[in-house]
Amino acid sequence: MLSATAAKTKMNLRLAGVSATTFGLIVGVTPSTMRSALAGSMYLGATTEAEYCEISARVLRLVEALKPLRCDDADTLRVMLGKDFEHIRALVSEITKDIQ
Repeated sequence: MLSATAAKTKMNLRLAGVSATTFGLIVGVTPSTMRSALAGSMYLGATTEAEYCEISARVLRLVEALKPLRCDDADTLRVMLGKDFEHIRALVSEITKDIQ
């Protein structure tokens, strides 16, 4: 059974358009482990699930900051998670202002 925290992580990833496989690569676990955890067939523990939920919320905010651009590369997303999202949003707006 899927815990409430894992369900929130899964929802954040769905809204961000990021797969469980990509998210597993971002947080450093095997894709199969992440898929199993988000399917409810594996429990990672409350502390780990809370950490992943927080990271998934940051991924969602990052993806929203990047719109209309799209990035689904795990390594790039991992690096960008440490950046200021408002700065990213301003840069993307500047880059895409003539095509919107």
